[in-house]
Amino acid sequence: MSIITCLPDNRLIEVKSSETVLEGLLNDGINHANVCGGQGNCSTCRVMILDGIGKCSSPTPAESELAQKLDFPFHIRLACQTKISGSVTIRRLVIDQDDIDFIDDQLTSGAINSERSVALLVASIQGANNFDEVNFHYDIIYIMSRYFHRMQKVIERYEGSIPNIMGVRLLAVFGINECLPLKRCP
Repeated sequence: MSIITCLPDNRLIEVKSSETVLEGLLNDGINHANVCGGQGNCSTCRVMILDGIGKCSSPTPAESELAQKLDFPFHIRLACQTKISGSVTIRRLVIDQDDIDFIDDQLTSGAINSERSVALLVASIQGANNFDEVNFHYDIIYIMSRYFHRMQKVIERYEGSIPNIMGVRLLAVFGINECLPLKRCP
């Protein structure tokens, strides 16, 4: 028997040498995503091998083909295709339906396996550490709406886009002409 330390679940799982990582997780009651049913046709069962990569089986042809298409680094493996012969530590990467939807968007947008030169800008309101604690909620909505509206005008003027807003911060991306995987195209 081999042992898998599974994160973020913080569980130790015993796996038979004849079982894949996916089979071991499912047999131990961890509801691990596997849209294609363990055939190596999707990437929803992917895991990151944090420790013990040398104790993992070599990638199968199906896994190698998908890993090349999606440009996986060597330590990202398909749980449905990987068997282990010793103790390993893994991190499940697809936890819920939101993750599955994100992967689906990546696959259909063609955003994977392409290189682009871009510039990133993270902008925030100066002195915003306790912004929400010292301002009235209507003022917060007004100030933030005005701020993001003005920033959007400036960013779009320089052919940038805003794929993400994080509280009082925004992420702007410059240098690409096509849509980002996180942004829906009109």
